[in-house]
Amino acid sequence: MLQLITAAYRKSIPILMRKRIADLRLKMRMTPIRVDACLQGGDNGVRAASFARMVGDILRASRPISEWPHVTLLRQYREIGEWIWDRNVFEETDYYRNGALNIEIFGRYLDAIIPEQILQVAQRFVDAYRSEETDCFVNAPRDARNRYKCVTVHPIRNSSRFQVYTGHHRLAIAHMKRIEEIPALILQPQVTTPLQDMLDDVLWPAGSREIYQPVAAPELDRLVLLRRCSDRMTKIIEFLRSENLLPPVCGSYLDVACNLGWFVSEMTKIGFHAEGLDSDPAALSVGRVVYGLKQERLHRASAVTFLRGLRDGYDVTSCFSLAHHFILNRLSVSAEEFLHLLDAATRRVMFFDMGQGHEDFEEWGEKLKGWDAERIRRWLGGNTSFSRIVELGPDEDAVPPNENRYGRTLFACVR
Repeated sequence: MLQLITAAYRKSIPILMRKRIADLRLKMRMTPIRVDACLQGGDNGVRAASFARMVGDILRASRPISEWPHVTLLRQYREIGEWIWDRNVFEETDYYRNGALNIEIFGRYLDAIIPEQILQVAQRFVDAYRSEETDCFVNAPRDARNRYKCVTVHPIRNSSRFQVYTGHHRLAIAHMKRIEEIPALILQPQVTTPLQDMLDDVLWPAGSREIYQPVAAPELDRLVLLRRCSDRMTKIIEFLRSENLLPPVCGSYLDVACNLGWFVSEMTKIGFHAEGLDSDPAALSVGRVVYGLKQERLHRASAVTFLRGLRDGYDVTSCFSLAHHFILNRLSVSAEEFLHLLDAATRRVMFFDMGQGHEDFEEWGEKLKGWDAERIRRWLGGNTSFSRIVELGPDEDAVPPNENRYGRTLFACVR
């Protein structure tokens, strides 16, 4: 009986009133979110991670709003005006390419079902951007089904960012009009990006909220960066320049235990034919994605196996934070044997650091006690054929929450 009465009451409410009530309920459920906290989502009802994998663009789901094709189109329109609608110009835009990709996969992009109709969609979008009715466009939606006027997002796990489900155009307009916050319907469950999933597979440090080398992805904002890396790179470049060992004088570089490949990427930028090796295939896969490193530049192998198989050496090598594991008896040969392999692989200069006795790692016990910069310098000199062992100074990684760790001295070992 109660259900019949409720149904009759609902029928008695005018359609317009019911719509206003529905809008009010929706508005009450919406929460202000930062526009710049939104990462590019999927399209056509497909979530960002699935869409990114479908199209082979893993970093799509990590893209900040400033790099979206929607924002790029508005920025281009602001720069060149109506010239953007010239076919030869428009069809070279990221916005057109994204729309055409959607049509190819799903058969439509918003109202467009053939690529030629993307132009009309884009023109309506730009008209909305040009409109002075910013408040009407950006504030609470009148129709939750309107993709231009409703923003829905998923929180990204272990991050302060959001993945957009609907509302890319509306957010893009807000961004271009310098609106900092916008009301959004926050959906559950929390999601992850493909990049986060890839990093979860990296063998070390598995299961922790840490990352070993810098990765410029906004959803990683809550990860602890263990190694700054740029501090070492500055010392490396300065030393190579002072010794006249930069390209083209020296051309080849190998990073032993390269992890994601940050140093391989940076040395490539300054002209080296740079390669890296690591035993963790997941780490190398991340490096290929985030740094754009070529398959042939990254070798999956243990350091000992790879170095033993070398027929020729490299002008410059590096080995960071690995040798102390041999001292701790965790690997297959002695630390001295490993050092001999590094020596043989290096033609001109090797950059080297390792764990030191002052670091607070409980699992090390007393095995590295007394291993300070001076002892390491003597050890390097006594077990290699390098003519000079030069101290370049400590790293800058001994900061909270690792203020009692790191501060490892970087050495340059020179022929």
